[in-house]
Amino acid sequence: MGNIFRFIARYHLFLLFAVFQSVALVLTFSNRSYHRSWFWNTTQEGTATILEAYTAAEEYVHLRKTNRALAEENARLRGLVEDSKYIGTVKRGGRKDTLQQYTYTAAHVINISFHKRNNYITIDRGFLHGIKPGQGVICPTGVVGVVNQVSRHYSSVIPLLHSRTRLSGSMSKTKHFGSVIWQGGNHRRAQMLDVPRQANIQLGDWVVSDTRSAMFPSGLRIGKVAAFSLDPESQSYVVDVRLSVDFASLQMVYVIDNLLKKEQVRLEESSAQEPE
Repeated sequence: MGNIFRFIARYHLFLLFAVFQSVALVLTFSNRSYHRSWFWNTTQEGTATILEAYTAAEEYVHLRKTNRALAEENARLRGLVEDSKYIGTVKRGGRKDTLQQYTYTAAHVINISFHKRNNYITIDRGFLHGIKPGQGVICPTGVVGVVNQVSRHYSSVIPLLHSRTRLSGSMSKTKHFGSVIWQGGNHRRAQMLDVPRQANIQLGDWVVSDTRSAMFPSGLRIGKVAAFSLDPESQSYVVDVRLSVDFASLQMVYVIDNLLKKEQVRLEESSAQEPE
């Protein structure tokens, strides 16, 4: 109680001013239509601004949910296309069954770097969602990278923009293959090495994924040929590739699960161990 009295005694002049100012404002707005109208319009404008901000925030939340739903639906549809099926059919009891080879899981990019020598991407899906190390990662515009580490709810991805990345790719027209690497610098440029000199390469040709790595279906875009030259030592082409993915604006990805990968890798490893 004593603190209250001390507060009043200390600030009595300010409190008196606040009381008289409040009374004056009430009398002004009560007796004069212009001031009353101005106060009403100002209040309405302030309320409208607050409501617009709230609506925009609410629409953003709903838009993110809608984008997630659309991405998950796209992932499901990707699994239904012919490229996600095992090539050919399997006869079972007189009928033919098509085998599902690739399934897709949609994920949001929650962290990414693209200007370092070794870059990483973090996505909001982990082993609880079926994500495993070694799975391929793509986006609507092309190949992104490979899953590196996985926790319960998150995964880290090594993108094309990394010194350890060496992806198998092929020329879409000639089908000649090589290895796609990134040597740093421009996040929209990579190089494709060891392309045979017999390949009839043209500027603007697409470099696409193939199935040699067992991580991606064939035919997914990696980038376009921007330049190429013949390496005099290896007598193979070095191709400058303009990447189809803009990592500076990457937001949504799809993680690929090759259901037949273990079988392919096991067979290839067994064949490699046989004596020549």
